[in-house]
Amino acid sequence: MSCTILPSERAGHGAQVGADTAVCAICLDELFDPRSRFLHPFIHCPACGPRLSIQREVPFDRRTTSLAAFAECEACVVEGADPGERRFHDQTNSCPRCGPRLSLRRPNGALLAHDVDGGALAAAAAILADGGVLAVKGVGGFHLVAVATADAIARLRAWKARPRKPLAVMAHDVVAIAPYVELSSAEQHHLEDPARPIVLVRLRDEGRALFAGAAPGQAFLGVMLPYAPVHHLLFWHLAGRPSRDASSLAPAPWIVTSANRRGEPLIVDNDAAIAGLTDVVDAWLLHDRAIVTRADDSVLRVRDDGTACFLRRSRGFSPVPISFVARKRCAGRAWPRRRRESRRLCRPRRR
Repeated sequence: MSCTILPSERAGHGAQVGADTAVCAICLDELFDPRSRFLHPFIHCPACGPRLSIQREVPFDRRTTSLAAFAECEACVVEGADPGERRFHDQTNSCPRCGPRLSLRRPNGALLAHDVDGGALAAAAAILADGGVLAVKGVGGFHLVAVATADAIARLRAWKARPRKPLAVMAHDVVAIAPYVELSSAEQHHLEDPARPIVLVRLRDEGRALFAGAAPGQAFLGVMLPYAPVHHLLFWHLAGRPSRDASSLAPAPWIVTSANRRGEPLIVDNDAAIAGLTDVVDAWLLHDRAIVTRADDSVLRVRDDGTACFLRRSRGFSPVPISFVARKRCAGRAWPRRRRESRRLCRPRRR
């Protein structure tokens, strides 16, 4: 059966821009398959990966994204033109030969580029294992990442001027975080959602001890799961590069916080990160795919009925439209009447 792809027409208005989603399960399997896109930190397919953060204008064609700077190799062109391939007509298709590159830069200027065996990632993981702080360029901006040690948390708090405000934690999966938090089925559902938000979950006693520095005096902890391939690769290296059928890949959870001081925008540019983060990081894990639109992590908590209440709606959800349901007026007034009542809906219930 023949198939013809017509070129996109210039969109005037009405085109929908997609949200950035986590790497899908099929791509994740390919990421660790030597016969496929093995250890490629930018693996994705039409069902997953960055959208809003790399798109300059509509329609969503390669020429309108930051992938336009990377010419597809012959193999990727053939793959994208084959209706039988899962990356058929993938506008941002790439592979280790023609896609973006990962690199690790140390404070002394030494640069280690990504190669097939993941040398830059292995060196970055070693820095984390030694208690260092890493600046990681992700999907929507830079994060500061560290294993949850007292020294690393103190460095992050001093640099961000954030002495008490909670810091988020990234765990490899729900199994890795379950011993430390009370996790309902609804909270697990939102954690594993392709949007991969930060979800506020109640701490167990074990969690209060381990994350005392991350969430001092708090009953709840902000938890997220990996959503970019580079996160999965770092966890894999920290776990000693085990086989994918190992019973557990999960090392200790990390502290993950946005790489910006209070009141400043999220850093998205490599040069700005190198210039602005020298006082706090031990190395920068960079890539050369431009971030067009910065997007911080979304934050939500789960109500008792299983629905999500957003404290911040951004990466993974924005710019998807929000649906509003009209409520009937009760006793001559609309509900909720006051801002205080509306805010109460998003406040964690005391137990």
